[in-house]
Amino acid sequence: MILIYFFIASFYIAPNNPKISPGFQSWLSQKAPENKVKVWIFFTDKGIFKNSEYNKAIKSAEYSLNGRAKTRRLKIRKAGKLCDFSDIPVCKEYVEHIQKLGIEKCVISKWLNAVSFEISVKLIKEIETLSFVKEIRKVMLYTREKDLILKEVKGINYGDNCEKQLKSLNVPSAHDSGYSGNGVLIGVLDCGFDLRYHRCLQHLKDKVIAKYDFVGNDTILYNEGDELCSFRHGSRMLSLIAGAKSAEVVGPAYGCSLALARTEKAQGIDTDIIMEATWWIAGAEYLDSIGVDIISSSLGYRRWFDSPPPPPYLYSDMDGHTTPMSIVAGMLAGKGVLLVNAMGNIGSTHPTFSPDTCIVAPADADSILAVGGVDTLGNWEWSGSTGSAIGPPYDQLGLTKRTRWKPDVCAPFYAYLLDNPDSSDSYTWSGGTSCATALVAGVCALVLEAHPKWGPMKIREAILSTASNNNNPNDTLGWGRPNAYKAIYSETPDVKPSSFTKDEVFHIYPNPFKIGTEKELVIAYQLVNDSYAYLRIYTLSGKLVKEFEASNQSLGRHIFKWNGRNEEGKLVGSGIYICLLGTYGENKDIKKFAIIR
Repeated sequence: MILIYFFIASFYIAPNNPKISPGFQSWLSQKAPENKVKVWIFFTDKGIFKNSEYNKAIKSAEYSLNGRAKTRRLKIRKAGKLCDFSDIPVCKEYVEHIQKLGIEKCVISKWLNAVSFEISVKLIKEIETLSFVKEIRKVMLYTREKDLILKEVKGINYGDNCEKQLKSLNVPSAHDSGYSGNGVLIGVLDCGFDLRYHRCLQHLKDKVIAKYDFVGNDTILYNEGDELCSFRHGSRMLSLIAGAKSAEVVGPAYGCSLALARTEKAQGIDTDIIMEATWWIAGAEYLDSIGVDIISSSLGYRRWFDSPPPPPYLYSDMDGHTTPMSIVAGMLAGKGVLLVNAMGNIGSTHPTFSPDTCIVAPADADSILAVGGVDTLGNWEWSGSTGSAIGPPYDQLGLTKRTRWKPDVCAPFYAYLLDNPDSSDSYTWSGGTSCATALVAGVCALVLEAHPKWGPMKIREAILSTASNNNNPNDTLGWGRPNAYKAIYSETPDVKPSSFTKDEVFHIYPNPFKIGTEKELVIAYQLVNDSYAYLRIYTLSGKLVKEFEASNQSLGRHIFKWNGRNEEGKLVGSGIYICLLGTYGENKDIKKFAIIR
């Protein structure tokens, strides 16, 4: 019974050990008994006390993982050991016991073995006496400042504004090599998303494989008429991660797939509410279950504005393992997910907050990439009253031998992105570590595309070791600005796509095409910029056999499919054929292929 003893002992609380901290107790004593507060209730165990029960629960947890999540975890765990104690669901009986007291359930976190409830003060003492309750904490969170509003080309035409921010991270060189985030699933946590109208997001409609709104408990992620700016910020971050509109905005990972989770009610100054911290945790666990490789979170929390609001966290809480959000963030890497999170902004509305004590949760967590902001020259973005939060994290304060720095990396604080998701073609400048985070998440997707066997810590290592300040990390810039191209080639890539510098047919398969055996011929082609495209198939003698057209194609890789029939609908004969791709500006590319019958 050694195994079971370990799990029981690790969650056991001695009888004299208080379940409520003195600070929380003092705060509660100032409340009327009928006042309601939001709390985390942590359990001592998961209702499992036998090896057979534990093994059964682990098998059930592994069975519940989808195929992608299993494949991702196999990068860092052995088969049969993909799940651990944290993956076992919270004990249903414990939750139901508390609910019978008349408490409304809010969020369940199996990773924390805890439940978030809104509860009257008078019931806390009763819950504290329950044997299966380990600890009761306030639900606390941090706030994010409001965003600050501020040719003939070879390869992709990024436009002058977008090109500057991507060149600072050496993304164009990675794009020229053919990397676009293809095959990588990025999860995004934000305050809402709308892909319906804006041209730079249109190509993503078919690439969103999962979505959920934890605020509204539905799958509608855009504004439903009652939330302030509920979809603008998330849509903007998507444009920085994966946008694709020639001469305007192109994201580093424009070829990735997405899973979206709305975990924030509204975006703006002094609008964060207590529940958003619990929604963030639920969103992170949800994205893990979908099988995401990377999570981009341009969210961070420091204080809240419920009425009446509890006090904010102290700087001493920023040690990577105190706030529930940071605990969950630190667990993600162990489950095969790389979290890229904003460091936080210092705004002119709160100029007395020192930037080195304003790390936001969960940016203080270990094994993630916390992203700070820099100006166009690569210097720390700070004007004296506004800018990017910096370190050190509290646990590193005063140490001569440091083990970590915050931020981990940095990227442009000000970025060019879409403006209003309701329009089709509006762009603007915006500022914040939110922008820097989205750009870095896109860079990480390029590295993973090149090295699909890498786990999160290997990706992180490649990013840090090739960044601009890797020889002298500090608490202003971290390891510096990532270099997408250098990180990809820090080791020989496992995936080497064809170059992406011109419009061309890069693959025709199967070749030869056996009519009667294969149903269709697939012609894969790429457009380096948005364009009209046509495809014509000729015999060697120059006779036109078949023609296809596609208007308003976005930059990236696409396919035409052909069933082997000519314009009259008849099957063509055996022989060598010519495939001609034509695009805007009379750019042409020719490839040959064979047909046999």
